[in-house]
Amino acid sequence: MLETRRARRLECDETVDCEIKGEVRIAFLKDVSLLGGRIQGTGLPEVGSLIRVTPTFSEYGLEARFGRQWVYAQICWISRGEVEEAGLRFLEPRLRLRHSWVADLCHSDAERRTSIRVLTEVHMEVKLPGIRRALEATSLDLSQGGAQALLPGVVRAGTRAEVTLCLPWAIVDVPATVVRQASIDNSHHSLRFLDLPHHDGEVLTSFLQQQLVTQKGNQDKNMDVLALFNRAR
Repeated sequence: MLETRRARRLECDETVDCEIKGEVRIAFLKDVSLLGGRIQGTGLPEVGSLIRVTPTFSEYGLEARFGRQWVYAQICWISRGEVEEAGLRFLEPRLRLRHSWVADLCHSDAERRTSIRVLTEVHMEVKLPGIRRALEATSLDLSQGGAQALLPGVVRAGTRAEVTLCLPWAIVDVPATVVRQASIDNSHHSLRFLDLPHHDGEVLTSFLQQQLVTQKGNQDKNMDVLALFNRAR
């Protein structure tokens, strides 16, 4: 437990499948590190139980990028109430976790950790040096500090870019640099915003806050649906 508490936990909101004694249930992974995580769901098992988890399929979710990659874990604490929560300790070798969806969720540079990261799909246009036509892209997540995005082809880390975010009610232009490029195992790029103008920063903050409120409302509805789904199974 002490080692787990020392690990840097990153907040997330990933829907995962949990296999418990051969039965698959849906839960929400709320924070994660390379040592463990915290899930919310219904019918979670007792402390000491062994389970395995994997991202639930979604078009732009982690399962679509990594395949059905199960990670074994043990329940190290449980909190029961209107919303059940449980702490997980991953049982996989650290090397395997570093090449899994767990590491992908944990990946974040120091600047992005200080800003709110929201899972949201926003249309983007990315202008690269030497390329006349802007590339069309879709964000996977977005924050004041940067974004993860699906780009056509592979853009090398360190490449400077001019990014246009097409928000529902505004257009935000911001210079950026690629801090992580796509690979065979990971099909998205990480972009870091370099100098977001104050006004555009306020517009982006307003959008992110609205997305968080909307997602929180959907999450509450999903917990009700989740309880019915797991009960039906």
